[in-house]
Amino acid sequence: MNYVKRHLSTTIAFGLAATFVTLASSQCLGQEKATTPIVVLDLSKVFDSHVQFKAKIDRIKAMVQAEETKIQQTGEAIKKRVEQLAAYQPSSPEYKSLEEETARMQGQVQADMALKRKGFLEQEAKVYFDTYEQVKREVKAFAESNRIGIVLRYSSEEIDSSNRQSVLQGINQPIVYNQGGLDITSYIIDRLQRSGGAAATATTGQQRR
Repeated sequence: MNYVKRHLSTTIAFGLAATFVTLASSQCLGQEKATTPIVVLDLSKVFDSHVQFKAKIDRIKAMVQAEETKIQQTGEAIKKRVEQLAAYQPSSPEYKSLEEETARMQGQVQADMALKRKGFLEQEAKVYFDTYEQVKREVKAFAESNRIGIVLRYSSEEIDSSNRQSVLQGINQPIVYNQGGLDITSYIIDRLQRSGGAAATATTGQQRR
């Protein structure tokens, strides 16, 4: 399962379009070309290769982990207070005081958790949005320089017949057939790499055409 699928808990949908182009070699791109209406782009692979994106998501994950540690520590303190209640009679002032204090702590923890979760989700959404906007700019520039009319999003990942989710994702793809040479993913990754956004090893396994 790729990086985006592991870490995107929010429902941010990405819809890039892709157009046909015959890219015999990278040298071809600088030569005169006929208009090429449709090509395809594996957006998940682009995100998986994006170093800055992954670093920002990892920082958010680290903050989430730190908050979870704090919550666990607070939970232990609350647990001890609950255990202390057993030492008092339910009708005693000490019991009621300790019970109220414990309830306040529990309520504060829940409120803090809700606020922190909202903040982390908002940060995550912004990271995805900003990265997506960057990818869109690179796709636009590439498409315009190569006379491409449409870029359609697709997944190059093989369908796992034993995995229901993988099968459903596969059959729900808008792209049923992709002729060789129409995938511009490696070119977009290279452009992001040159702009400092993607890993140099991201194009491994994807042939240049």
